[in-house]
Amino acid sequence: MANNKIIKINATAPDVKVKLCVAKPKTASEAWSAGRDKTHREQIERWANFVKNNPKQWKPKFKEFIDAQILISRRFYKNLMKTPGGREKIKLLRKNKQN
Repeated sequence: MANNKIIKINATAPDVKVKLCVAKPKTASEAWSAGRDKTHREQIERWANFVKNNPKQWKPKFKEFIDAQILISRRFYKNLMKTPGGREKIKLLRKNKQN
């Protein structure tokens, strides 16, 4: 995504139509990234539609995901504490998080 270059933006009034032209990828990595961005955007749109159309069903699914992320984070910090200098690394991480 960072490698894409905006060539031009055309905006017309009063209905303001915007056309975004992006440079073609030069490498396979850029092509993969562009494809990934498209599928990522599509997944976000599917999730937004799911949330909008299922206001009571999405919360338990999301809670399960968030709880798993918290457990992974706690496990990471617990294992980091066991390493040499782990306590100092955690202090540094927390200090940088606040800034």
